Amino acid sequence: MTGSASNVDYEGLSLRVSQEGLGSLNPVERVTWLVINTNMEILLGGLYGFYHNSSGDYAAHAVEALEQIGVHTAGQALRDANVLFPGGMSSSEWQPRREQLDRMEASGTDRFDTLTGLLQDASNDEIPDGLERYVNSHARHLPFIPVGLHVG
Repeated sequence: MTGSASNVDYEGLSLRVSQEGLGSLNPVERVTWLVINTNMEILLGGLYGFYHNSSGDYAAHAVEALEQIGVHTAGQALRDANVLFPGGMSSSEWQPRREQLDRMEASGTDRFDTLTGLLQDASNDEIPDGLERYVNSHARHLPFIPVGLHVG
């Protein structure tokens, strides 16, 4: 069985994460959801957007997920961004992380902008390609939108 990353039931997975937590997903669902979620936030708002939104709650998990699908350059870039936060990791709670991010933004962290560029480049090809390979090889463990209902 094969599947396409564009047909993964991301909304259904997101609902489970919001209601039951990340641990409610099986390992393949978790990697897939983390990568889709991270990629979407990076494309829409760069690293500032990623950390500013709830996606930043899963920053450490997102590094592991990127590496799991074989996109080590992107995984390393996100790991490097995490290390820029006080204590070497962003807070997993939204308000403290937002305060950390505001202080970093005010201090003009050039490295953060460089890493955003690397991740946005990867978001256009490396991450989608790695995710597609991962989804194809793990399709039996993923929920998909039924054919005919997919919009996109």
